Amino acid sequence: MKKYTVLIALCLCMLALAACGGGSGDAVSYDTAKENLVNALAQELKAGGIGEDAFTEETPLPGYAILDVLGENEFLPVQVDASSVKQGVVIQAMMNVRSDLIVLIEVKDDAGAQRVQEALADTLASQEQTWSTYLPDQYEKVQNNVTGRVGNLLYYITSDHPQELEEAIKK
Repeated sequence: MKKYTVLIALCLCMLALAACGGGSGDAVSYDTAKENLVNALAQELKAGGIGEDAFTEETPLPGYAILDVLGENEFLPVQVDASSVKQGVVIQAMMNVRSDLIVLIEVKDDAGAQRVQEALADTLASQEQTWSTYLPDQYEKVQNNVTGRVGNLLYYITSDHPQELEEAIKK
């Protein structure tokens, strides 16, 4: 009988360790999410007819600016409190005839996430104001904006295919 009790206790301990191991089920690393996002955007561009030779190490996304959210750039479309952010990237169309704007930010904590979510809401309001009177087809993309959170990552996607980019981030 003691053998079975020890065996059952051992099985329960192993089950508990397996259930608790591995951390959060929705945790995604920033670097992986960013790489997946850039790759998904590159695939969209290639499918849209941009040749392979346009993609280089210096220009991984032709026609797009890739900016550090914590960098010294007065033209960033999203203004975040640096004390809330570990790292982040803004990917936006270089031409002012496309409303494409993708933001991926890793926050330090839940309070920072709240502040960044407010900044992203302000960014959406600004995009709506700009594109509602400028180019109707681009405004439609803004209306289909996808904003979300997975773990400590917050994202904001205005694009032709925001759901596909969202899935790339969550991989």
